[in-house]
Amino acid sequence: GKVTDILKKDLFLIEEYIYHKAFLPLFMIVIQLVLIFSKFLQWDLKMFFSGLFFVSLNIFLSLYDNKISKRLTEATRINESDFFATTLPNIQNVKLHIFFNTWFHIKKQLISKINIISNFHRKNDIYSGLFSVLIETSKACSFVVIFVIALSKVVANKITYGELTAIIAYSAMIFKPSDSFMFGYKMLTQWSIHFNRVNNLTNFYNPNAEKNPHNKIMLNSIDAIEVKNLMLPYKNEEKKKISFEIKPTERLGIVGISGEGKSTIIKVLTKLKSCSDESIKINGKYSLADIDDTSYYSKMNILLQDNYIFNDDLESNLTLNKSESFSSDYKELITSLGIDKLKSRKFGENGNLISGGEKQRITLARFLLRKDYNFFILDEPLLNLDSINLNNSLNLLSQQLTSKTGVIISHDFKIIKKLCTRIIVIDNSEIIENDTFENLSKNNKLFSKLYREHTDEK
Repeated sequence: GKVTDILKKDLFLIEEYIYHKAFLPLFMIVIQLVLIFSKFLQWDLKMFFSGLFFVSLNIFLSLYDNKISKRLTEATRINESDFFATTLPNIQNVKLHIFFNTWFHIKKQLISKINIISNFHRKNDIYSGLFSVLIETSKACSFVVIFVIALSKVVANKITYGELTAIIAYSAMIFKPSDSFMFGYKMLTQWSIHFNRVNNLTNFYNPNAEKNPHNKIMLNSIDAIEVKNLMLPYKNEEKKKISFEIKPTERLGIVGISGEGKSTIIKVLTKLKSCSDESIKINGKYSLADIDDTSYYSKMNILLQDNYIFNDDLESNLTLNKSESFSSDYKELITSLGIDKLKSRKFGENGNLISGGEKQRITLARFLLRKDYNFFILDEPLLNLDSINLNNSLNLLSQQLTSKTGVIISHDFKIIKKLCTRIIVIDNSEIIENDTFENLSKNNKLFSKLYREHTDEK
């Protein structure tokens, strides 16, 4: 939040400064052109319209050149971003591609992306060169036409040789103001591309962002959530509606086989996916879309199945460089989770220098270190942990979540049994069971069948 606020503030100040500096000289450019063309008008009407035509043509060509250049630059940057986003993870997982004999296929994809980027650069160079030739040709034609008109005036004894010299000087000057303006305009256009990309970066996390972000609701807490008629994917393009509620201090478990829409529920609750304005109610009265994002996230703690690990040390990964994130039991926590031995190490890109279990314990520690929340989301937590670490982590989670409200999605029934006060079971994108773990495990329906299969596997 702080980083994006600073970026937005700085971008606004830069934008204001550049536009002020760019358009203030515009008044002087207009005065220069008026003075030059007023002299042409005194000498000859043909000379005036000839100069006006070529200056207008020059501006038109420059604007069109700028428009094409902007479009190609934006397309190039989008493809470059896509290329780097594709390249880095594939390079990090090159061994996996080698094992599965897919590296040649990935290499072809990367080369194809490079060719697309190269084509955009080539097109930009060609168009830029073409328009430069056209602009310079228009300037040369303007000079020739004005000189011929002026020379005919000298032959007819309508102007003197001194005036001819002045006309030649003025004809060389008429493009300088427009060139200065177009140079500034092109710089602004290039800058706007960078500005928009950074501005989009500061807003990308909010798919429900409005043009007018004011009058958003500020929450004191998240005590309960009601989901009503939320659309879940079902059989190709079909969708079904689902409704449930999470009551105060209730830890709701959501169970079902893969592909039943559990991830959609998490994405909606974390505002990573938009939904109908009335589908989600917070505390029984506020629509999720009407709540300020910063306020909403400040009351929520999230542990997702994706382990977000940075190529930095343990402290930075746990606190995300916010010193106030440290709690008093920091040392005790990392020791109890067995990650204190990682304190002096760098973790590599996406944590490729540590094990899957260590990644999971780091993200768990990040979750447990936070205390200033009253609603939580656990999405497939505690993966890649051995039985000893799993039991230890479960105990730590259970202690912290005792008085919290939240939702838990997991295929591990040990986690569901330990943490959930109530469970809903989803099948074919519908809630078919809704009860406590004890009752559901005895009723011989889908939950008990999945539980027995899970127990047999253990």
